[in-house]
Amino acid sequence: MNLHILTIISSLLKAAIPCRIDSNLHGLFKKQSNRLMTTDGQGRQSLVYEDVLITSTSISDYGDCYLKYGQSYIFGLKRMGKPVCFRCLTPISLSSNVLQLAHQYEETCYDTERDAKMTCFDSSLVSVTDGVLLFRSGTEEPASCSPIDGRFDVAYRMNDAVLSCEANQGTTADNCDASSVISVHFRNCSFPDFDMSLRCIGSWSDQKSKQNYLIVQNEENGEYRCGITVEESNVKKVYFGNDSTCSSLSVKNAFDTYYFHSEAHAKPFTPCAFPEWMLGEFDTMTVSRNELQYLQYRVGAVPLISHCVQTFQDRVLVYSETKCGEPLGYHCLLFNARSQNLIEFKTTIPSDSSNSSVCLNETQWDTIPWTSSVVKNTTPYSCGVFGSFATKNTSDYCYDVNFDCEDGTRMRISVFNCDDGIPFDSRSYTCLASWKHEDRLIIYATRGGDDNECFVTQYENGEYHFVSTGDQCERDFDFENKKNIDYTRMVLYEKG
Repeated sequence: MNLHILTIISSLLKAAIPCRIDSNLHGLFKKQSNRLMTTDGQGRQSLVYEDVLITSTSISDYGDCYLKYGQSYIFGLKRMGKPVCFRCLTPISLSSNVLQLAHQYEETCYDTERDAKMTCFDSSLVSVTDGVLLFRSGTEEPASCSPIDGRFDVAYRMNDAVLSCEANQGTTADNCDASSVISVHFRNCSFPDFDMSLRCIGSWSDQKSKQNYLIVQNEENGEYRCGITVEESNVKKVYFGNDSTCSSLSVKNAFDTYYFHSEAHAKPFTPCAFPEWMLGEFDTMTVSRNELQYLQYRVGAVPLISHCVQTFQDRVLVYSETKCGEPLGYHCLLFNARSQNLIEFKTTIPSDSSNSSVCLNETQWDTIPWTSSVVKNTTPYSCGVFGSFATKNTSDYCYDVNFDCEDGTRMRISVFNCDDGIPFDSRSYTCLASWKHEDRLIIYATRGGDDNECFVTQYENGEYHFVSTGDQCERDFDFENKKNIDYTRMVLYEKG
């Protein structure tokens, strides 16, 4: 009888605990409102936005979280005099400030969780046309304006209108004062001169359409706009829609188009080619045949361009300058590919003179930290660990770390109250790389979008030491130093 009562109580407690929304999705966002949209006298839509709040257990307008199903969630919205409205949402982090809520039919309600579950998306098949876009508000992170970085001569066309600016007639743009803001100076156009500032909110590549998208916010009126970016040899084009929705935007129906022309400058050296295995697009850099562009938007600086001067297998002598034309000098880059998803590099201090011997000094690299960079289009990689681990029940918070035995590329970290088991947080990761460093295993993983994390681990005497060091891998982390309070660290034990 007592066992039966305990079973009922346990079931009730479990039912009372809502599903948990991954913490990287939490926050206040803006969403364009279709219902409140009006039209101004010139035919352009005047945009209005609604606030959307995402907490650990709910999303405003969609209700409470009832069930987590893979990468999707079933939400139920309580309504007066009507059944609960169940809908499935698949959140996809396109960048640190742009979140897509993918769904099939936003206005359609389902009477049961099961019916709503049938409409869930496979997150790998979602395109920008599915669902709505949300823009983080109040806690935005500095975002890259790539590929619009540096100084440009600009031509402009408003489609289906006589408004235009011709190239080489005085209209310019740059992001030299603040890397996340494009300052456009309209001069000698078919309309009066004026200046405009566009804050870069986020950019991403759509897997299905193969288009590159950019979201900007006009700093004067606060409006968001979606654009498609196209790069050619001597010009970068941005095709903007007239609002923040990207779903119906194409290069043929754009509201207006910007043509950014960059100037070419002669270099004081004969260029060489970066090794083939280094080439590609990464989250913080792009490596092409002759140059490497390194983004510095997180520190508010314009990108660097490193020109290939001489190659030495895994290292390259380069000459670097900012995209606004400020010289840095010559220095050596050392590269190491940790997987098909992750490359790390080190750099020496720049100097004014070119000296290839700087790349051949082996002892200098020991004290220089590695910098990690992730490719744009990642594929899952083995985490290097299998099984389930947990901390001891010796404090207020307990941790579970589970490496999926059926899918060795998946990892989940759960935080809960040690006394009653009520969860505080749950985070799902896809591993992008793992490798050995001396007696340690380094695991590099992502939660989607720009949310990457490095875990330094060490197994010793039955204890699995586990620490998150952010998006860079501090492989020399001192596990014995209890004063490292800036890091989330755990001592785990394998579950029986």
